[in-house]
Amino acid sequence: MSADFIETARREGAPTVIFVHGAGGNRTHWGFQMRDLRDAAHLVAVDLPGHGKSAPIADLSIEAYADVVEEVVRTLGSTRVVIAGHSMGGAIALTIGLRQRPWLAGLVLVGTGAKLRVTNAILFGLQADFEGTCRQIVGWSVSPDCPAELRARALADYSACAPDVMLADFRACNAFDVRERVAEIAVPSLVVCGASDQLTPAKFSEFLAEKIAGSTLEVVAGSGHLVPVEKPDAMNAALRRFLTTLR
Repeated sequence: MSADFIETARREGAPTVIFVHGAGGNRTHWGFQMRDLRDAAHLVAVDLPGHGKSAPIADLSIEAYADVVEEVVRTLGSTRVVIAGHSMGGAIALTIGLRQRPWLAGLVLVGTGAKLRVTNAILFGLQADFEGTCRQIVGWSVSPDCPAELRARALADYSACAPDVMLADFRACNAFDVRERVAEIAVPSLVVCGASDQLTPAKFSEFLAEKIAGSTLEVVAGSGHLVPVEKPDAMNAALRRFLTTLR
């Protein structure tokens, strides 16, 4: 298993932050963070298998994706790592958190939940009308005030994902449920959600913040599901504060 990734220069004494995108996405969804937080940490953005520039693999499950991210950690040789995951990427981050690896220094959980139930409108829609369902996913992913260019960018990203990969992602999300175990996570965690998130409403993040001891919850006003893209300044400020606490 392997994933394509890009990284910034390593910083003395700073942790490595590995950004993991959501279902049907790619590493460019973390582009603002890769651009603006270079002074705060060693940053790495991953294309999961079958996404962006990464070749597909047979097993497109949350556990298999978590294995791929851990392979990136081994490749980098990092000993202090923060996994930052958006949506499905958050499920991957939670899975790694539950494995309690000695190198794991923290989690950043954005627009995600301990259970990620997916509507039939998405699961069946991706098979019946892929482009139309991608448009619907974008509509559910951004706030009503999201600029048209960001909507167009999100639609282009989702439409570029292979339909079978996109469907496998959402099926993997639908099967994900760690509600009974999430309290076992024992590393500092930042939980972020958009106040207008329709796909993973704020109550999902509130549950995570309640169950993970010592976690911090940030609700971003004016944002939908795609917080790193829609409200990058707020996302970056929250992440910068979190990384400061880890020092």
